[in-house]
Amino acid sequence: MPLSDDATQRFLTYALRTDPANLDKSSDAALFGFVAWALVHEPSALDDHFAYENVMRERAFAETKSAYVPPIRQTAARRRDVGRPRETPCQHNGGPVRRHDDVTMRRRRLLRATVRMSECSREPVAKQIAIHGRQVAYRLEGDGPLLVLVHGMAGSAATWDRVIPALAERFAVLALDLPGHGASAKPIDGDYSLGSFASVVRDLMIALDHDRGTIVGQSLGGGVAMQFAYQFPSRCERLVLVGSGGLGPEVTPLLRVLAFPGAEFLYPIIFASILRNAGRGVLSGLRRVGLHPSAYVDQIWQHYESLTDPETRVAFARTLRSVVDASGQRVSAHDRLPLARDIPTLIVWGADDAIIPSHHATEAAASLPNSRVEIFERVGHFPHCEDPDRFVRVLTDFITSTAPARVTDDQFARAIAKSTIS
Repeated sequence: MPLSDDATQRFLTYALRTDPANLDKSSDAALFGFVAWALVHEPSALDDHFAYENVMRERAFAETKSAYVPPIRQTAARRRDVGRPRETPCQHNGGPVRRHDDVTMRRRRLLRATVRMSECSREPVAKQIAIHGRQVAYRLEGDGPLLVLVHGMAGSAATWDRVIPALAERFAVLALDLPGHGASAKPIDGDYSLGSFASVVRDLMIALDHDRGTIVGQSLGGGVAMQFAYQFPSRCERLVLVGSGGLGPEVTPLLRVLAFPGAEFLYPIIFASILRNAGRGVLSGLRRVGLHPSAYVDQIWQHYESLTDPETRVAFARTLRSVVDASGQRVSAHDRLPLARDIPTLIVWGADDAIIPSHHATEAAASLPNSRVEIFERVGHFPHCEDPDRFVRVLTDFITSTAPARVTDDQFARAIAKSTIS
């Protein structure tokens, strides 16, 4: 699929603005720049890994001043040249240069690795809005009843990429990056408590002119969703908890270790850029031979990559310690779950969740008479990524088969009074 004339012109404009010398050198930096440009401006150009081979050949042709050899004849020529030196006596600017076939093949391999690595982490460009003077990144797609998606710790709105397109066919889907995560602001003096996160969700809904909606939270986002229902019950039509935190003390030992006092001093070593780059190389190599990581591994890797950013690490440490300590999860919603008895609730969990055990789902449902539980077999901590089709079906059926809650302040006050007396 060749690039359109318009796309080619825009790339030339991009290259002239960023590094004009790249147009002469045909350097690897220019290739990476083109990939970055195309991911933002024309991702369709990357759907075919050979989309711009012709552009490369033309640039190599200009370098070597040699005649263009069609691909089929190039293949035959390479067969005849087996064992010959890689350098040719062709002169350019007074010195020998490499054969343009070799330059093209080297950069073609570089392009494949870059594009494949980008395929699992490519994110639509998020919008930004200032809330209380700090930027919050979000995506809003579709039309209909509002569905708010809240990600987990060290995650971002990108975790919902596999389900947003299908959900947006029937709902207005709002997915945000919580403060300290993704593309949102990461203030050093920020408040990373569940209550603060819930307030940001409420403020974002108001800023985008939405009064109420169904709140969906995964992992840490589940705790935020429950906090939202507690603080702003009149704005919560339904509650969906996906592998949620806040429903029991058990949590993976890894998070407990990372929450140890002083552990943050080891974060730059544990989440070092050199390890990130090595991981990228391994994943790229696996994809080249047709091996692709599972959705679970992909999510864990994206979380790890996010923590190689120093600002994100600071926010992560504060967020983690607000909900987890060396003994496990510090917060529990069980004492307040009865207050949400009038809000339809869906609890989704992976049977093989190794981060938060699935028995938390059934225990929470016992306190919520207006709830249903869905356990996904052979699925871990990310049901929305590991089995997105079933997740969309279950969530859509839940929304269409339940009436939205209309909890008034008076009703909530009576519920609080009743729980206080009992």
